[in-house]
Order: sequence, then structure tokens, then C-alpha cells
Amino acid sequence: MMMKKFYLILTCVALCACGGGNKQQAVQSDGSVTIENSNVITCDFDQVGEERTILLSEWVNDFQIVRFEDNDTAIFKMWWPLITDNYIGIRQRNRGAFKLFDRQGNFLCDVGGVGGGPGEYESIYSEAIDEKNGWVYLVPVGWSDHLLKYDLQGKYQGEVEVGEYLNKPKIQMLADGNLALAHMYFHDNKSTMMAATISPQGEVTKCPDVPKHLHITFRNPQFMGFNHEVWHYGCTDEMKFAYTVSDTLYAYDHKANRLKADFVMKNYRKSDDIYCIYFPLPDKYVTYVRSKGHILTDLKTQQSHFIKLKNDFVGGLKANTNFSKGYIFMMYEPMQLMEQIEKRLEESDCTDADKKVLKELYDSLDEDDNNIMFIGKLKNENHTMHNNKTKIIDNEKQKEINSPTNERPKLSASSSTNNTHKTVPDTIKIYEESEVKRAFLPLSNSQLIEFLTKNFKYPSIPPINGKGKVDLVIERDGRVSDVISVQSIHPEIDKEFVRILILLPKFTPGSINGISVRSKYRVPTTSVCK
Repeated sequence: MMMKKFYLILTCVALCACGGGNKQQAVQSDGSVTIENSNVITCDFDQVGEERTILLSEWVNDFQIVRFEDNDTAIFKMWWPLITDNYIGIRQRNRGAFKLFDRQGNFLCDVGGVGGGPGEYESIYSEAIDEKNGWVYLVPVGWSDHLLKYDLQGKYQGEVEVGEYLNKPKIQMLADGNLALAHMYFHDNKSTMMAATISPQGEVTKCPDVPKHLHITFRNPQFMGFNHEVWHYGCTDEMKFAYTVSDTLYAYDHKANRLKADFVMKNYRKSDDIYCIYFPLPDKYVTYVRSKGHILTDLKTQQSHFIKLKNDFVGGLKANTNFSKGYIFMMYEPMQLMEQIEKRLEESDCTDADKKVLKELYDSLDEDDNNIMFIGKLKNENHTMHNNKTKIIDNEKQKEINSPTNERPKLSASSSTNNTHKTVPDTIKIYEESEVKRAFLPLSNSQLIEFLTKNFKYPSIPPINGKGKVDLVIERDGRVSDVISVQSIHPEIDKEFVRILILLPKFTPGSINGISVRSKYRVPTTSVCK
């Protein structure tokens, strides 16, 4: 039997690792995350790691500040937004009409209106926009067996009959033009399905799968079923949703018309008043556990830890974990944002560059204006950090900053061109290796060899010899946040390099004038099989 040897060369250090098996090895988890044979991902609350700070720029490609038009018809009190490529829809509190804006914050129209007549509603629970065909769909909170359909001018176009009463329904526009629907199944109130697919022509295909433990009783002495909620945020290709009554997140495969368990957080329910909300994202899960905090479950590393998000686009403000249809967002009334800025300016880690950005934003605010929204387009799992475009938008003017490759918006101050003056580096931009004092990995050659030899698993492909290159993105705190293939050896070998290199311990970060910055770190790789 031929023995297979695999050699890794990393920054001119020759490393040896053996991979004699033919089966792809699993990612080494920190013990908190497991994936069962049925592909259900489980995170153990008792094993979750300590809190880390995540920079918003690590999660988003495209960041916008939107100032909504300020007039009597455009003012709103938001319950939840719907964000698409060209529109922002606002579901309001207190029985307000659904409002439609463009992505610059200009008010377009009210969609339908509040009341009991045709095309009117009392309260909306979910919404979707079909940009291709020009439709807006709204779904009442309950006691309705249909969706309401409007055009993009807000005019009522009729109903889409579903065939049974919908209980707190959620809808999602799918890439193939269909709508996916999920709602609460009340077995004592003539429910026949939990999920369904609705075609552009209005044809309804009901999903027959109803997990037995989700048979909710509409009325019982202890808890009325309608007091439960359906959590759904529409940030993945498949519709994923959960009930407050269950610890399991479900995915609806509309092509196969099947429901499947997708994600579970276990051991978190330490008392009756603790619950969790799942935010499934393209390559990760964020779980909010009441009174405990937010947990990130990373599918690349199969590790989990508590997190707090920091908005490094806007001076290091706290970023909320609110998600809608592939975007992360923060909505503020002007006074709320002014108070947050004031608080941030007093914090000890607020740099001069942060203060400049925050003061400029603060001075532009008026407490009597309409709401202000921060919007970030979430990266997908195949994202490479190229061709970034960041917009700062208000309803009167629009600025577009077309950032060069691997740059973020210039939110910090620059000095005079006189070389005797030091510059304040951009703490958001990802610098080239040649632009900074190079990041440093505090491991000896023997320690590095041990780490790579222990963790590298040769994929189940024929032996391949070749050379490649990858760029590590080193964050200001020394973490490896991304691994970008520059020169490929083979997709499966590249994938294994990404997996292992993102697990490296913290670097001493790159710096400019003694200030830590985000930077690249080029790594040559070599595959030699015998």
C-alpha cells in the first residue's frame, strides 16, 4: 500500500504532515458545536466561549447611512423594516400604514391603509417585495386566509388565497420568484400545514410536515397559543424559522416541499423566563439568549462564543444585532443617536479618528428630523473582500465613496502632506502588507510546525503537487478574520488551508505610527505528495 505524505511550506518554513486516509476529516470544534448525521447543528450553551468584540466591517460589504425624508406623510414609528436592493419598507407600530421608501430615504407611498375595507388591514405581521414583477405582499397578523397584494405605487391589486386561516404568518421572497410561507400550526383550530410555497400565479403548495412537538393548542388554561411568536429574518436562501415554544430552528426546503430541523441551542433554559431567538445568517448563526447575551456559532470554525458588535464605520458605536432579508440594520430617532454618540465620545477607547467621525455626524443631526438608519449588506460565505462600495446617503444628497480593493470608507483624518507630520491611520481599511509594520505571529518554528501538523487534514483527492498563496486578514486585536486565496493549488486543498489558518492564535497586529490597524499577511503554501 502506497503511503502518502503531505508537506506544507508556510512563510519559508517547511512543515510536514501525513494524510493517509481517504475520508475528509471534520473541522475540529471547540466542543460547543456538533453536527449530527441529519446535518442538524447543535450548540451547547454550557460550552460557549467568552465574549469577543466583532467589528461590523467583518460582516458587511456595503454600508449606508440613510436619512429618511422629513415631512408629515413620511414620519413613522418603526416596528420592523423590509430592506431590498432598491426599497425600504417600514412596518409600523400602533396600527400605522406600511410605508415604502427608496434606498435614498425618499418617501414613495403608503401601501394600502389601516381599516376594514378592501386592501386595508388592522396590523401587519410580515411583508415581501417582488422587485422583478413589481409587487408588494403584506400579511395580517391573524384571522385571515389570504395575503394582500399591491403594486409599487401602493395600490391594492387583490388577494392571494391560501386556503386556511394564517396564524402569525411569515413570508420570504425566494430567488426563483416563489414566496415561502410559515405560520403557527394550531391542531385544535383546523390548521393543515406549517409551511407552504406560493407561486407568482398564486398557486399554493402546502408542506405536509408538521413535527408533533409543534402541535400548538390554540386555547388552554395556562397559555394561549396565539401568545407565541414566529421568528424569521430571511437572511438565507432557504426560509428558516422558529417558534417560541420550541428550541429548534427549522428550514423549509420549498423545492422538496419538506421541513427539516436545522439548528438547536441546548442547555440554555436555566429558568422559565429565559428564551432564545435565532438569527440564521449565510455562514453563521447568531442566537440571542434572554438575560445572557448574543452567541455567535461560526460554521467555518465550528466554534461559538458570546459577542458584542462594534460599528467601526461610525466611530465605534455599539451595533445592534438586528437582521432583515440579508442586511443588518440599526434604526434611530435623532435624539437616540445623539445620546449614543455622546456616550461613545466619553469612552476611553474612543480615538481621535472616531471622535472626528462622531462629531461630524452629531453636528448634522436635528432632534425634530425623521429617523436615521444604518444599513449593512451581509457578506455571504464565498465573499472575498474586493470591489467594495460604501454609500453615505440622505434624502437631499448622495455621496458615493468607491473604495479601492480591500479598503473601507475613509472615516479618519489625514495630516498635511508634509512628511514631518504623522498621519492618523484608517482603522477600518485593510492595509497591504507593504504599507504597515508587518503583523507578527508569536510562535516559534517548532510551535508552528506542531500546530499545522496536528490540524491539517489532507482532503480525499488524488495526490497533488503545487504552490499557492493566501492572504490572511489580521484584525486590530490580532485575530485572523479572513483567509483569501490569491493563487490556488486545488479548491479542496485551498479550503483546508482556509480552515486551518483561520484557527491560528492571535498575531501581534500590523501598525502605522504605533497604532494597530487591519492588514494583510501573505502566506506562501506548497503541496508535495509522495
